[in-house]
Amino acid sequence: MRLVMSGDKSRYHFFRSIVDLDKSKNQESFFTERLGEREVFLTSDLSKANDDIFYSPRVPLNTELFFPSEFSSIIDVIKNDDKIIWFDEFPYATDRDIERLKEILNSGKGSQVVIVLFHNSRECLETDISTDDMALEEAEARYAQFNISIYKYTPNALPYFLLWENDSESARLESDFFSKMKNVEWNLDIFDSSYEFMLDFPGEEGKSIASFIDFDILASFCDYDRKLNKNNIWKIYHEKAYKFYWENNYEIRHFCKLIYKDAIEAVCIWDFDRDYERLYASITESFKQIMVDMKFLKYDGVKADYDEFLIDHQKEIIKYKTRIQFFFREDMKEIIKTRIQRNLRKLEALFS
Repeated sequence: MRLVMSGDKSRYHFFRSIVDLDKSKNQESFFTERLGEREVFLTSDLSKANDDIFYSPRVPLNTELFFPSEFSSIIDVIKNDDKIIWFDEFPYATDRDIERLKEILNSGKGSQVVIVLFHNSRECLETDISTDDMALEEAEARYAQFNISIYKYTPNALPYFLLWENDSESARLESDFFSKMKNVEWNLDIFDSSYEFMLDFPGEEGKSIASFIDFDILASFCDYDRKLNKNNIWKIYHEKAYKFYWENNYEIRHFCKLIYKDAIEAVCIWDFDRDYERLYASITESFKQIMVDMKFLKYDGVKADYDEFLIDHQKEIIKYKTRIQFFFREDMKEIIKTRIQRNLRKLEALFS
């Protein structure tokens, strides 16, 4: 998900309040006027950091904060799926600000905009605080005509406006967010038993995951194949297994998505589909590694002698079949569980 940071220069004050320059690759000094000269981004994915992309642990998972150049038209840089954060600091809600905001709203983006009234407490010390509070109230009243969410923000406070839920009309999470995180943590305590139960539960096509790992199906991966004479037998067996589970079996994909989404949906403030695709890729990649643990074994005989070969190497072949069963009962469970725990840690880091 991409959040476009627009409005006045207070968005750059926000940038500097959450960026981690020590971990970002670009170590230059940041002044408001310099930041506005080019496009810059903030991400919580440290591996993406470069001259224009900076790291912050306070950016939600799979979310990118995009700061367009001040020389760009905001309408020209907004994409269809973007969310727009409109920053405004004192003097609030000027006629020029209202006209610029109307331009965005009139482009059909009204449901994708939130207002952030940036309250710089240091500047308030130099002015009449009561006057500033009155200005905030007046700004809220003026922006209220547009029927969009309004946030007051002070540097170093929790940036709730970044918590943009994907599948909710309200789209923002605030007061109950931490309780939802606690519920996800508590549910992890029973995740193992829930996972085991779901393995035996019939899916959309009436078949359970457990039924896909019975020995009759596992035995079919070890049927005779002419390619066995030229290759490591585990390579041939595992190509069949991979095709069965990951290329021709929707139930496996559906099961993984259902288990993961049910566990994390309550606090999912990131792009779930993108996150799930990465999880699914790590699951399938882990499955590929099963054959790596098997000792090289080659069949040099003819088809008529293959049954004897299976009997002679029964111990190794049973180990292979059992390893596949263990993958679905234990390995896949731990991969999903670890992903949930990682996401919770990232959420906690947003507010640490």
